Amino acid sequence: MLTFHFSNTTKSHLWHPDVITDTNNTPVWLDLLNPTDEERSQAELILGGKLPVREQISAIELSSRLKSANDTLRLNIPAFVPAESSQGSLTPLGFVLTPNLLVSVRYGESLAFKHLAESIDGDLSNNSSIDIFIELIEAIVNVAADSMEAVGSELSTLSSTIFSNAVFCHAESHVFLIVALVLNVEFADI
Repeated sequence: MLTFHFSNTTKSHLWHPDVITDTNNTPVWLDLLNPTDEERSQAELILGGKLPVREQISAIELSSRLKSANDTLRLNIPAFVPAESSQGSLTPLGFVLTPNLLVSVRYGESLAFKHLAESIDGDLSNNSSIDIFIELIEAIVNVAADSMEAVGSELSTLSSTIFSNAVFCHAESHVFLIVALVLNVEFADI
């Protein structure tokens, strides 16, 4: 899926191969989600350069994560948790940033992307591609912080349950019984 986000008050829209793109309306952000070859080609045409493929974004070498040349920043994140839950699988996430255009290439849904797209839809008149990139990174951090806060709360509840007196005393009696059985001690001897 290829979504266009424009620099004027035009609402974002999905690209479709049968619809002619308005060349007078320049996008500031192209968001590719599980892109097809056609969508990738269209985005490359607008970018005026190649986009990384999934294998390139997934590369774990440090040298392949961040590159800058000719006013273009390329950032690859090989392990991104798109679903913001403990059940989500890691997928790669790539960015290509120029002074006029941000292109994101991702392989999973993300609340951060969804929230940002909804908040800026039709209101990008004062935002450059760099502004959108910064807002997107902030949204990713905010969603991650919310997830960490929820996990912390769950851990606190679990810790309280495990180490509460009632559970501990019950566990202590089981340990005592097991020790007695292992040592072959009769309860009458205790």
